[in-house]
Amino acid sequence: MSNLSKPMGIAMIVCDEIIEDRHTGKKTLVGLFSRIHAKKFPAVHPKMNLFISFDNAKGLYHSAIRIIREKTSEIIAEAKGEIRVKSPVDVTEMNITFLSLKFPEPGVYNIEFYCEDELVLQRRFVIENMPEQKPGGHKK
Repeated sequence: MSNLSKPMGIAMIVCDEIIEDRHTGKKTLVGLFSRIHAKKFPAVHPKMNLFISFDNAKGLYHSAIRIIREKTSEIIAEAKGEIRVKSPVDVTEMNITFLSLKFPEPGVYNIEFYCEDELVLQRRFVIENMPEQKPGGHKK
């Protein structure tokens, strides 16, 4: 590992879509969320996008993103890869898409981002039963 320092997390945002302007490189995050409602379990969430940014890094890093069920520490999904960063003053931004995520039951889940097996960013989100609707569209 030829890294200068430990990466410092800036942001981890969960959303429906990430749109990148191909001329400017600017990103638009659409449909931010921290809670998913499901009608039944196990629940399958069709698409989850993660926007991750960090700085204070230089060199080649082995990275991993894990979605973990907090109650049991079960890994629901994982993505691994390498990230090369030129300068510690650069802000590195990543877009990651998870498709067809299967959640076994309601509860708290964690998303964790690691560089060189060191936790850089972590956030929680909740999967819960969808509130029942009374006739006429009102919640019970």
